[in-house]
Amino acid sequence: MAENMKFVLLIRGINVGGVVLKMDDLRATLDRLGLTNVRTYIQSGNAVFDSRKSDAEQLADDIRSSIRNDAGLDVAVMVKGKADFKKAAASHPFEKKGNEDRLFITILEHVPTGGQKVLSQVKSASEKFSIKGDIIYSSYSEGYSRSKYNNNYLEKIFAMSATTRNWRTMRKLLQMLDDDDQR
Repeated sequence: MAENMKFVLLIRGINVGGVVLKMDDLRATLDRLGLTNVRTYIQSGNAVFDSRKSDAEQLADDIRSSIRNDAGLDVAVMVKGKADFKKAAASHPFEKKGNEDRLFITILEHVPTGGQKVLSQVKSASEKFSIKGDIIYSSYSEGYSRSKYNNNYLEKIFAMSATTRNWRTMRKLLQMLDDDDQR
């Protein structure tokens, strides 16, 4: 029998802008898919879970389809395996003491084939970006909510779905994975 693998689930745009998915309903959907040890974090579509399946993209497709069937919502779903998530959340290239609330990570649907040039041409004294694979690290010194270079902008230039989380959320999800290791 295959050993369970750990994953992190990030759903784009949940419980903002009128798109409502209660975390109890999300847990029930994930349970019906046979996912185990499901734990959610805050109300914005973050979860940690175990699965016997190892294909993160297939899990994302299955979860998206189940959310569509169960809740009538067509939302972007990103799933990262434990090793990939830990690598993405281990450090932030713009991190320095006292700026954690200005740091964000955007997870793209897949590794982009274009858009990097557009992103590298962003000329802003208050915003910085670094892309590694399907992860965009960003720093917004004047705040994310004031930036025009937000998740919608990134989805447009990369022509794919993406979801953005603040550094605190990423670190908490990483802690949840580590907590599981200590059980």
